[in-house]
Amino acid sequence: MCITLTYLILRRAVINFASPSGSSPGKTRNDPRTGQEVAALLEQAGVFGVVLNACDSARVSSGTQGLNLAEIFLRARVAFVVATSASIMEQTVEVFIRILYQRLLLKRTSISEAVHNARLQLVRSRIRRAHFRQEVHLEDFAVPVLYQNIQSTDGALERCADAPDVVELDDVDIAPIFGRGHDILELELRIVTGRLLLIHGQGGIGKTTLLHYCASWWKSTAFIEDALYIRLPARRVQSFTMAELEDAICECLPEERSLINERGLVSILRQRRYLLVLDDIEDTRHVDEENLELIRRFLQKATQGDTMIILCGRRNNCLLAGL
Repeated sequence: MCITLTYLILRRAVINFASPSGSSPGKTRNDPRTGQEVAALLEQAGVFGVVLNACDSARVSSGTQGLNLAEIFLRARVAFVVATSASIMEQTVEVFIRILYQRLLLKRTSISEAVHNARLQLVRSRIRRAHFRQEVHLEDFAVPVLYQNIQSTDGALERCADAPDVVELDDVDIAPIFGRGHDILELELRIVTGRLLLIHGQGGIGKTTLLHYCASWWKSTAFIEDALYIRLPARRVQSFTMAELEDAICECLPEERSLINERGLVSILRQRRYLLVLDDIEDTRHVDEENLELIRRFLQKATQGDTMIILCGRRNNCLLAGL
C-alpha cells in the first residue's frame, strides 16, 4: 500500500496535519506530529512508500542533520520516499504528482520509472504561473527526488506491482483543477466523517466539475471502488420516486444485478466503497411525503456502511431534513 501525506506544512522535522475538529463539523485543527512519530506509525502499519509534496521535505544542507524527513522515514524501513530538496511551486507539484500517480497507479510502473516520467514532464513544460498573472521559466525538474532504501526496495516494489487491480482505468487523463485545493480537502473531510453530504450553490460556480474531478481522482487512487453518478432531468425531481431512484442506481451496477436481487440494494451499498452522486436535486417541495420519507430512509441506511453519498443542486434541499 502506498500512502501520500498531503496538505502538510513542514516546520523543521514536524508535519502539521489538518485533522477534523470535533466541536465544529467540517472545520479542521492543527495536529503537529514529529517525523519520528509518523515514521513509527508507517513502520507499524507496514507502509513502504511515501510521497511528500511539501517544500523542503528532504533538504540537505549544513545544520539540517535529523531534520530530513526522507532520511527519517528510510530509517523506519520505508522502501522509498518521494520528496523535495528545495522550495517548490504549486503548479510544479500539480504536474509532477499527476504524472507520478498516473504512472504508478494506472500504468502500474515501478516507482523509479514513475518519478522519471514525472520529472520528464517538468523538463518538457518549464513555464510556471507567478504572481500578478506573470509567467516564469524555471528549471525545477530536479527539485522532486526519489530516495530508496536498498535493503527493502525490491520486495516492496514487487508487492506494489502485484497489488489488487481495483482500478478499472487504462489510459485516463485526469484533468487538473486549479485553485480548489482547499475545497477538495474540506469535501474529503466532510464526506469521510459524515458519509452523506449536500453541496448547493448557484449555477455555473463549478459544483459538477468539482465532483467529476474528485470522483475520477478518488477512483484512480483506490479511495473508492467506483463512482455512481446520476444526474436527474431538469424539473423532473418534483415527481421523482424511490422506485425510480433504485432503478437508476441499479443501471449503474449491471454486474451486481444478481447480488442486488438476492441481498437488496442497501446491503450491497453498505458492503462496497462506492461514491453515489445525485446531481441536479433542485427541489422536493412537491414530492409526496411517502416517497420523501422512503428516500430519506434509504439515504440514511445506505450510508451506514462504506458507501458515501453526495447530493448536489442549487438549493438547500429538504431531503436531508432530520438526518
